[in-house]
Amino acid sequence: MEKQSFIPPSSRPVALDRRKRVLALIDYNEGYNRGILRGLRAFAHSRPDWIFRQTLRSARLKKLLWWKPDGVIFYRPASAVLRAFRSRHLPLVSVMQRVGRLPLVGVDDKRVGAVVAEYFLNRGFREMGLVTVEGEQWSAQRQAGFQPLVEADGCRTHVYQIGHAAQRGGVPFERGLQIWLENLPKPAAVFAANDVWAREVVQLCNLAGIHVPEEIAVMGVDDDEFLCGMAEPEVSSVHNPWQQIGYEAGALLDQMMHDAKKVPREILIPPERIVTRQSSDIVAIADPYVAQALRFIKDHACEGIGVTQVLQAVPVGRRWLERRFTRELRRSPLEEIQRVRLMMAERLLAETDLPMSVIGPRCGIGETRFCSVFRQETGLTPTQWRRRCRPGGGPVIKRVSRRRDGEAQA
Repeated sequence: MEKQSFIPPSSRPVALDRRKRVLALIDYNEGYNRGILRGLRAFAHSRPDWIFRQTLRSARLKKLLWWKPDGVIFYRPASAVLRAFRSRHLPLVSVMQRVGRLPLVGVDDKRVGAVVAEYFLNRGFREMGLVTVEGEQWSAQRQAGFQPLVEADGCRTHVYQIGHAAQRGGVPFERGLQIWLENLPKPAAVFAANDVWAREVVQLCNLAGIHVPEEIAVMGVDDDEFLCGMAEPEVSSVHNPWQQIGYEAGALLDQMMHDAKKVPREILIPPERIVTRQSSDIVAIADPYVAQALRFIKDHACEGIGVTQVLQAVPVGRRWLERRFTRELRRSPLEEIQRVRLMMAERLLAETDLPMSVIGPRCGIGETRFCSVFRQETGLTPTQWRRRCRPGGGPVIKRVSRRRDGEAQA
């Protein structure tokens, strides 16, 4: 008698009539769309009972209904398509954009704004520009996270809104935005709603003869490498967890298809980190000695330096430097060294698979102290932080908010 091989339950084929047809109505022309689709694909691969299909938002309704989906994940579908899906009582999940009371998986846009505010405050900026997009929920939320935090610190915010109001009197929005940039008090930091507008700001600064980042530092959102790299200088940006959003959207839809009564209505995932490029790589500190100390710390913090080495590079006394740091940045030189080290640790955890025994020393923190220091400063263990940055790595854990840790916070 022929011996039967054992097939684990998770690997056994599922009968065709029992498989769920899952439709992703998401374009792939933008970097964030492709990231979401990668996360969805990763979840679909973990579900042998899924038949997964992606199609463009422009697909005809007749074609979509012919496929007979059991559940749909979408981003901004046509109203007729949405009505048809709803009339058939299909489980629906929206990504990035709120649609009525349908379940949403997206970025915590308010937290995005707060992270950028902390980043620019940490670099000493007192004049802040904000480029928003009229009528967009995500833009309004980013403004809600950015503006109150900046103004609570005694700084001024100057807002320019892209939309119909930008063309009053027949003035093209590009010209209106350029005039606004020219009239900003300098030095200033400009937070653009996304990478598209951040690149536009940089290009208009170049046309107007405004130096970036010396006169205006610029930050975008989405970390689209193509868009950020097309500007001169290259644009800094907030890196959002698009793949994790896709994975969580797939998990939520799977839950709805099995038990629609017990699902969260909103899952907002915080941004991962800020990627600093040339457009914001500057400190707006008038005091030359504090600026010199900051540059030295940025270049050497991960080499195990202390305040003594900073004082050897800057010809001032310890108490004088600590008083100036406290006045300009509201933190000490030692706290700044620790902040830069944690920035590097977070990047290595997010972008590499290096073990903790390597990451700690590479960041200037002893191997035996690394895990405890990281958890004390961030509220997460290094393993939890790394898991949060990977799609399908477990539940999302919101990081403990610490005032003024800026670039290191996500």
